[in-house]
Amino acid sequence: MNKIWFKHDVNRSGALDKVETANFLRDFCASQGKPAPNMKTYQRFFFEFDSNRDGLIQKQEMARFIKSYLDATRETTVALPHLKSEEYIREQVDKVWYQYDVDGSNYLDKPETMNFLKNFLQDRNQPAPTIAQFNRFFQEFDLNGDGVISRNEMARFFKKFMVDPLDAKIAQMVEEIWYEYDVDRSGWLDKRETLVFLKDVLNDNGQGPPTVIAYNKWFAEYDLNGNGTLEKNEMAAFVRKFFTQPLTVEYPLEKLVNELFERHDLNRNGALERREALGMINELLKRKGEAPATLSQFNRLYQEIDLNNDGVISRFEALLFVKNFLNLPIEEDEDVQIMTMNIFNKYDANRNGFLERRETLALLDELLAQRGQPPATVAQFNRFFAEVDINNDGVLSKAEMAKFCKNFINDSQAATAVAPAPVDGIVMSLFDKYDTNNSGFLEKKEALRLLNDLLANKGQPPATYLEFNKFFSAHDDNGDGVLSRAEGARFVRKFLGHPPTAKDLVAEQVGKIWLQYDTDRSGYLSRMETLRFLNDYLASKNLPPATMAAFNRFFNELDVNGDDVLSRGEMAKFVYNFYKPQVPALGGADDLVIEMVDKIFLKYDVDRSGYLEKRECLRLVDDILSQKGQPQATVA
Repeated sequence: MNKIWFKHDVNRSGALDKVETANFLRDFCASQGKPAPNMKTYQRFFFEFDSNRDGLIQKQEMARFIKSYLDATRETTVALPHLKSEEYIREQVDKVWYQYDVDGSNYLDKPETMNFLKNFLQDRNQPAPTIAQFNRFFQEFDLNGDGVISRNEMARFFKKFMVDPLDAKIAQMVEEIWYEYDVDRSGWLDKRETLVFLKDVLNDNGQGPPTVIAYNKWFAEYDLNGNGTLEKNEMAAFVRKFFTQPLTVEYPLEKLVNELFERHDLNRNGALERREALGMINELLKRKGEAPATLSQFNRLYQEIDLNNDGVISRFEALLFVKNFLNLPIEEDEDVQIMTMNIFNKYDANRNGFLERRETLALLDELLAQRGQPPATVAQFNRFFAEVDINNDGVLSKAEMAKFCKNFINDSQAATAVAPAPVDGIVMSLFDKYDTNNSGFLEKKEALRLLNDLLANKGQPPATYLEFNKFFSAHDDNGDGVLSRAEGARFVRKFLGHPPTAKDLVAEQVGKIWLQYDTDRSGYLSRMETLRFLNDYLASKNLPPATMAAFNRFFNELDVNGDDVLSRGEMAKFVYNFYKPQVPALGGADDLVIEMVDKIFLKYDVDRSGYLEKRECLRLVDDILSQKGQPQATVA
């Protein structure tokens, strides 16, 4: 305390005025790992200890002030409440039933409950229960004594023993927001700092800055105490609503899906037929401010949503579509359900809802073939079937297959994390798994799933909002908002610790050039921006600035397509020729060409056939001619 007092008592008067006291208190609290007081708390304590009302705090008063403040922060620091929401508990119970209700009775009998309890304790590094412990547990939660555990009885267990993990995540995100946007380190966000934060949030979601009216309305909603600033507990309410998993926020995703079914399931059969699904899709598009779906768009979307190809959309399929539409990550359990549905859709030939032995054999042989292994022998198949057929009824149910799928996914991810593999092969596997719309690029929601899976394989929590944006910006070399295969390959090499290739170094250098010289953030370098770059480059070589004639020659040589701006691909050619990265020369197919082809197919392959038909080629040729100021192509 004495050292900090000496620092802030500038005139050595033995007393601190209000400004000096605030600075002193901020530094002292930081040294103790305590939060700085907000304005309201600070004013209340200053008034209490400035006994003579001279606007100064004496040193002995400060000692009492500090002790009292630290005691008060221990008692009154606002902690985020443990949520334990009904949605969270229901979600946990559903997961338990999906995994452990093997016979589909909608109850857990004693063996099923024992399996659940053993795994629950194992996940928390505790030993399996003894028979006596299990019997006490079962007796406590089997309230009606019918010898089985119902969903309501299991919900009682979760209410007693589980804490919603959302709280720690929210607290972490609030701290990250404060670190980035609390510029003056006051401990709260004033209106200017809050506006910068809100603009960044809207920009990351593809929206423009808020109007003055919209911003004031938003600020008033979250400034709960009306003091003109946002404190951490007030920001926590916003974070909980907009940045966290959808089933635990104020407006649950399940509730949205239920409302969509209430409005569009006109015949009340519990599924959406084509006409009803069109209404749901158009409502979601309207909420995003987009035009209704065209017939071709709807057909493509319907095909993607109808995972089991039964001609209708179930609630689960609608839930996955809404998640994808809102750019929310797919949970592991949902991945398992999707995989199970796809397996039954493909191998359950007689559509009886079970896989018989011959159907299971076809599945196993295909899995082995994908791993480059020969078909299963009779002994291998019998071992596999006996392991998966938990209740020994001679067929595989969806619950039994789901358990196998979960283990299969985890084994595959672990193998990917440790087994050495060529970079191209890994990139191909990643795009096969995460490029869900087959666009040839990873969009933000797809890249988020990839990053979270990698973190999970390392035993780390999912990425926060700020961590993901930092990751994406670092690898989106051309700033087009998607990750190409070339950008993916650079990430894989970096992740595996491989030395960078010439292409990686070129992409990194081009990124630095764009960051410094693309001042209007257009994604291209205009002539003026290119001239600045060229003159800086010449100056670094102790050469005079370029003459206008020399600059025009330089620009025209790089501007391959003659559009009067330089793209990243055009600049990459200059960078490679003049910067000469000290690594092996570029080899294989040119990534820039591959990337350009991918973009051409993304724009012109309308029916996603993988080919350009005559009419699609005609559009491409006409667009190229139009860019060059030439008339459209004739039939001849």
